[in-house]
Amino acid sequence: LPNDIDPFIALFSESSARVLLGVSRSHAPRVARLCTHHHVPVTVLGEVHPIPTLHINPLPPLPLTELHHARHATLPALFDPQSRVLGTDYGNSWAD
Repeated sequence: LPNDIDPFIALFSESSARVLLGVSRSHAPRVARLCTHHHVPVTVLGEVHPIPTLHINPLPPLPLTELHHARHATLPALFDPQSRVLGTDYGNSWAD
């Protein structure tokens, strides 16, 4: 990520003006030129590699297994007092 963008905002901010585009490495320069030609800002966020890890600079790498678990366990952990997500017991203290 560029240094002038907060990682949380760059990755999770919702905007109708943002588009995430996946292209092959060989087409990336042409896509960047087209964006520049049409005055559309473009930022390379990352690359796809065979190692099952998400690594977005300057953030630490995250194993895809951990991301998968977080995606599928978060809501059950919030609504089921017996669930645990990423080692955190949320319980149901809000209902007490």
